[in-house]
Amino acid sequence: MNWLYFLTGSALWGGSFVAIKFVLNDFSPLTGVLLRLAVALAFFTVYFKIAGVRFRLSKQQMYRIWLAGFFAMALPWYLLFWGERFISPALAGIINGTVPLWVILLNFFYNRKSQRPTPAQIMGLMLGFFGVATIFAPKLKVSYSSQEFFGIVAVTLMAISYAVSGRLTSRILSGESKVSPFANIFHQILSSFVLVSIGAVLLESPWKQSFSDYRSVVSVIYLGIGSSALAYFLIYRLIPIWGLVRASTANYIVPIFSILFQILIYKETPSLSELSGVSLIISGLFLANFSQLKKPA
Repeated sequence: MNWLYFLTGSALWGGSFVAIKFVLNDFSPLTGVLLRLAVALAFFTVYFKIAGVRFRLSKQQMYRIWLAGFFAMALPWYLLFWGERFISPALAGIINGTVPLWVILLNFFYNRKSQRPTPAQIMGLMLGFFGVATIFAPKLKVSYSSQEFFGIVAVTLMAISYAVSGRLTSRILSGESKVSPFANIFHQILSSFVLVSIGAVLLESPWKQSFSDYRSVVSVIYLGIGSSALAYFLIYRLIPIWGLVRASTANYIVPIFSILFQILIYKETPSLSELSGVSLIISGLFLANFSQLKKPA
């Protein structure tokens, strides 16, 4: 079941970069993020109301969750939307694939010894990153404008923010004062919605913007329900079970699902670089998780 969560969450993330491009056709970055959060928040509010789920959290737990939410959604999503105005979805996908590498760097300095990466994990993660690069590199349109440079910087900061949020979330979902994944994801979305709402109202006048194409409507719904609410919940469930490093390898599966979507939607056969990249990714995942695959999941 854990592997099903892993693959499903990765698949839902697979189409998010293209969906963001559609949203940016109609909305500015903060407003686009606000719409994504609004859909996700509405989805979870209705779901928990129907399911009768209630949360009782201490002030300390609330503080920790809201802080993690800032680094998990509000900040990185704004950086991603802002950066994708200047770079291609493929380049954004490559940079997103570096999240496990930033996780490793954080683990070297902060994490418990039991979750520090082994040499095999380091080699596997590096191999996976090269696989991501192999898939997308031939498709990149290289440009050296200042806008592209700042776009790359923004999305790189997004990846670092994801790594920070993963460390914070791993503490929230484990230990004596652990919080349920339901409470964690709901309050992270809620806190991000509040923060982004303030920013959007002050800086972007979201009431002056509107949908002009059905694709942007579908993209907002997909981003809010698919790649936000459902994907995050599935991956967050894995962090206390698999550990942060192993769970973060979901970023390497995203390009694989991008190829599958390409075949199904556009009827295009994968290129040699795509097939080579998939092979590197699968090899890297096996190497990174070899010692843990022997344990019951």
